[in-house]
Amino acid sequence: TKKRKGDPVAKWVHVVCAKWQGLRYIDQEKKDLIEDVTELKGLFRANDLKCCICQGFRGAVNRCRVEGCKSYMHVTCARACGLCIVCHGENHTGLIETEAPWTLVCPEHSNVLPENVPEGSLTIDQLVAAAKAFPPEPLPEPPKPDPKPFNKMNGKERKEFLSDPEFEEELIQKIKSGIVGSSCAICDTRDDEEEAKNSLTKCAKCFETFHRKCLDDCKNISDKIEDESLCDGCKYVAENEDNEDFEVPQCHMCNQEGGILKKAFAKPTSKKFWRTKHQAFKKSLFGKQIWCHAICGMWHPQCKYLGAENGAVDCSAIIMANGQSHIDSKKACALCGRCDKVKVQCHHPGCVNPRNPKNGPFRFHLTCARQAGFEVSDAETQKKEIVFQTKCFHHARCECAFRAKLEDFIEPEKIRAGNDLKNSNLPMTFSHATKLLHHGVTVLRILGWAWIWAEWWVEKGDRWEPLLDIGQKEEDMTREELGYVDSTQRSRCADARKCRLAAFGAALRNRDYDEEEDGGRVALDRALRAILHTQSLVGRLRRVEIDFFADWLGRAYRSRSPLLGFGDNKIPVADSGHCLHTEDGSAKYKLGSRPLPGKQELPKNTFFENGIEEPDDFLKFVTLDEEKNTQRKIKNKLIIKEK
Repeated sequence: TKKRKGDPVAKWVHVVCAKWQGLRYIDQEKKDLIEDVTELKGLFRANDLKCCICQGFRGAVNRCRVEGCKSYMHVTCARACGLCIVCHGENHTGLIETEAPWTLVCPEHSNVLPENVPEGSLTIDQLVAAAKAFPPEPLPEPPKPDPKPFNKMNGKERKEFLSDPEFEEELIQKIKSGIVGSSCAICDTRDDEEEAKNSLTKCAKCFETFHRKCLDDCKNISDKIEDESLCDGCKYVAENEDNEDFEVPQCHMCNQEGGILKKAFAKPTSKKFWRTKHQAFKKSLFGKQIWCHAICGMWHPQCKYLGAENGAVDCSAIIMANGQSHIDSKKACALCGRCDKVKVQCHHPGCVNPRNPKNGPFRFHLTCARQAGFEVSDAETQKKEIVFQTKCFHHARCECAFRAKLEDFIEPEKIRAGNDLKNSNLPMTFSHATKLLHHGVTVLRILGWAWIWAEWWVEKGDRWEPLLDIGQKEEDMTREELGYVDSTQRSRCADARKCRLAAFGAALRNRDYDEEEDGGRVALDRALRAILHTQSLVGRLRRVEIDFFADWLGRAYRSRSPLLGFGDNKIPVADSGHCLHTEDGSAKYKLGSRPLPGKQELPKNTFFENGIEEPDDFLKFVTLDEEKNTQRKIKNKLIIKEK
């Protein structure tokens, strides 16, 4: 595997030293790596133990076996000076029968006569001089005192606690193992603490959470589900992974791995075509066991749940007659750019994708839309029917605007600490911290797609609207009092470039901050503060609010939650079309030659990096045909250069 900056560097140890300390090989067959000795060496140094021969404070030492003697020595010094009794426990033929294997006797108690010292032995002075050439082993850090219970800490104590990577990781893992604060993988909503305990279920293997009621239409779930229950996909793996023809369940409708999966099936319109093609049928989407995310099957208008008795999703209407591809397979997802799998279109009347007006509205995979913060909603009609809707960036409800997501994020903290956050120094319950981390994951997940949606935001802004407090009337307030930040296409373009919005999305998607020595803490914090100081995107935030968001969004990144969709969990995207810059054909979805956002050191009270020029497609209204022609020209230029 690729080593990251800050990973431990390989160190070496004498085999004889390891044997005398009773250390073992990690792999008894390979015998190429000995267990870590850091803690052992630290123990000797903490107790101020030195070798009585070379007087050095380095490495591991052994005590003289004579009862009552307090002398310690390196086994190499004991052997090199010839003045010590060295009792081995084995040789090249095997174990040695002796009363005291693997022991040493110090020079004082060995009583070796000068004439019995082996020829070529080193003198004590030589060994002392050699030891002085090496600095003493550094003193180990004192053990960390046990922290207060989390819910007893004040703001200062909590900040100090969470600034320690070890303690922060401990809190994150505890949060990830619970249910409170988690959102349902299907409806993407959160319940309060008591409701969550009663309505949410967490899979014991993949740790995905979901409402039982969200699956009631497609699975016969008993009212009581054991704590160690498995979702359908994980249960299928546990029961079938040893079978010869086993395939890991994967949604056939999108490219996101994992998630809450449901069994699905499809029937061909003509059975006559497949009558003589038994092997081909078995390998087709008609013949093998297929799966889909509950969200993909539920929100697509042409898929049908067969109810609690069957529990499967009928996908016959979205699979082509060849059993290999899906309907609309020539139309690209507006987010990931891929044409494969199944897309849904924006439900807003009159929606048109300006890149390809002939194909009508924006289309996207449901999981791409959910991750990017598009509207993926459901509502009950007066006839008690559930209507599922999906809307693009331009037509999503005002609650889906990025600024609105930030407001949802900070709302629980304002309830706890007051609207001005003046009481943020008060103790915080664990369940409250859980809510904040899960909200942070949701917001950061949306930013991970900013490499593409930044262009739409620059072009038309967002649909954010103020949320009025009780007693406030919009007509009695100015735009500034309502929180509006006026902007134009040109000003938003300048803002997006200044805060490096698109590049930041690419860096998050690929977890580029992990490559930094400190895990990217400093650079990530700077990059987040640049975004949070961009008023046209996030509104006018006070310093205390910016500190809150930067703190918890950074923690969300370090949680490595698979729900972020970063790194190994990212949805694959196309390496063509709108996923490439029209200027030079470079990928929008990865940094490439662009510097890491936040890497540049800045003067105090400065938040935006200077002197960075990078490609973008802001305000470049390019149709699909124009895009193809441009990319063809870039490809031809590259071919000419190679020749």
